Amino acid sequence: MHTPDDNRASWQQVFERIAEYPDTEYWNQWKRMILPILQRAMEQEFDSLFRAGMAMHLIIFSTLDHHGLRDEPRVNLQVMKDWNLRISSSKNNVEFNEPAKFAAVDQSAGFPTLVQYLQQLWEETVPGPIPDRLRS
Repeated sequence: MHTPDDNRASWQQVFERIAEYPDTEYWNQWKRMILPILQRAMEQEFDSLFRAGMAMHLIIFSTLDHHGLRDEPRVNLQVMKDWNLRISSSKNNVEFNEPAKFAAVDQSAGFPTLVQYLQQLWEETVPGPIPDRLRS
């Protein structure tokens, strides 16, 4: 069973990996889009509820207690070529498969849309009520 500390450690690993990305125009723009969303999610303490991971430029959230998701539920956050965000739910890698559901939004709608998708993931995968901090 995973603990809130295990989840927080997974988020820390994501931040450390992002910090290693090159200091280029592309990656700096990518970071300016992704980091505020991740930081706001951490301020809401979502890092205690969800495990976070990465696949190159894709941020992945799950309620599972292990790394290396197979055909298991997850929420994906990615920056698209047009600099919009794509937030999706899937049970497989969205780099190679179409997600079950997705929203393409601008950065201002990124966090609220992510919250909606995380609420749905929680409802689908965790027995019991949604934590109050996820209802915001």
